[in-house]
Amino acid sequence: MENINKNIPLIILDISSVGTQKGINRELIKNIIDKTNNSIYIGGGIKDENDLKDAYNLGAQGVLIATAVHKGILNLKEIIEKYKDKLSKDELKKLLIDIVSETRYGKSGYFWINDTTPKMIMHPIKPSLNGKDLSGVKDPNGVYLFVEMAKIASKNGEGIVEYHWPKPGSKKPILKVSPDFEKNSPKLA
Repeated sequence: MENINKNIPLIILDISSVGTQKGINRELIKNIIDKTNNSIYIGGGIKDENDLKDAYNLGAQGVLIATAVHKGILNLKEIIEKYKDKLSKDELKKLLIDIVSETRYGKSGYFWINDTTPKMIMHPIKPSLNGKDLSGVKDPNGVYLFVEMAKIASKNGEGIVEYHWPKPGSKKPILKVSPDFEKNSPKLA
């Protein structure tokens, strides 16, 4: 591992465990973390909140938890309820933002968080957007996508917006469909 650039974060993905919820491979994670100074992100087999804690205690900088979130194993509302009296509001926000920022689905799917002003709270692929006012962002067809999402979320609590946006690693916008906003999604404000 001496030849690996120390400035590049590494993702350690236990392919045999992805989607299985059989638990993280603690020995593998510890061995890799002990042998490198790189930031390590792990994925594969997350079965519960204890796996998240163990991964961070072993030294992982992040955990890919898409299956655990999609299958409801890690429920953001339950995490809020569990920690609302144990963490400060800012600590709880950071925990939730960290969880969402590391969550992936499919080959290039990801989640972001924006509020209804609309301001970007966290974008894992384009962190340059974090903290920015999104009201002037439009796609090539003139759709003010974040304004539309904020309107729908504020008015109906749920809905869909069609827009064009590049996939990670590409500059060419393609047709995308916003997440179907959930009426009872956790509030970070």
